[in-house]
Amino acid sequence: MDWSGTMSPKARLSGNKGTIRLLESMGRQIDEIKGRLMLYKHYSDFDGEWRWNNFDIKKLSCRCCGEYWHDPDALDKLQAARSAAGKAFIINSGHRCKKHNADEGGRKNSAHLRIAFDIKIPTGMGRKEFLTYLFFAGFTTFGMYSSFVHTDPRSYRKWYGCNPKIWGKIYDEVVKK
Repeated sequence: MDWSGTMSPKARLSGNKGTIRLLESMGRQIDEIKGRLMLYKHYSDFDGEWRWNNFDIKKLSCRCCGEYWHDPDALDKLQAARSAAGKAFIINSGHRCKKHNADEGGRKNSAHLRIAFDIKIPTGMGRKEFLTYLFFAGFTTFGMYSSFVHTDPRSYRKWYGCNPKIWGKIYDEVVKK
């Protein structure tokens, strides 16, 4: 007991082995998630399995310093969209370090500080078709511009960098089916 006569949380838990096991299990799960979502000082520090055949880790990393944010779920979605499309996806911007993000005029809380993809719309592919591949691969956040689409793992966000009437109609047709 502490000086006020109440039991500390640790003391309350010490007699409850089931709760302790649950908390330890949750800690292991959190550690597992942390191990999957990870910031590397340089992409060459990544030593895990690279299963995203159509993407080069260097091109997903910060262009100024090589810093890399690893998110296998986002990469799985990106690979699924690319495989379904059957065309190369050119990544204009992936992860950015804080300095690079500021130099690009990015927001302080930009998804690029973790993982985000600005993908050039492939030659010969329409905007609607491209957005459809991304959406059905599992992405739901889209920033739509004239020559590229921004997407990232966040849920259901959208903005129009240009042509809001055109992109708005396309977005509604794809996402709100």
